[in-house]
Amino acid sequence: MLEAQEVGEATRPQHAQMLKAVERVNFPPVLDAVANKDLDEFNQQFASMVEACNACHTALGHAFIKYRLPTEATAGGLDFNLKTDPAHVEGKEK
Repeated sequence: MLEAQEVGEATRPQHAQMLKAVERVNFPPVLDAVANKDLDEFNQQFASMVEACNACHTALGHAFIKYRLPTEATAGGLDFNLKTDPAHVEGKEK
């Protein structure tokens, strides 16, 4: 997520302050919920972050850019119903 923000800051420096505010305020609770494997908290914090992003788009005169979470996975061939903890740990290759 942060990589997209950084691209925005580099390509739209006039909006960097607003983008950094979203990073500072909205990203940490989402990342904490992921780290704690708390789906309910994640859903709540992600929804809050989406509202903040859409509010920024509106404030900048780009209300036509409105993110909404898809109602179903768009990758029909993939099963996202993981029932166990993933074995892969980032940075630890076999």
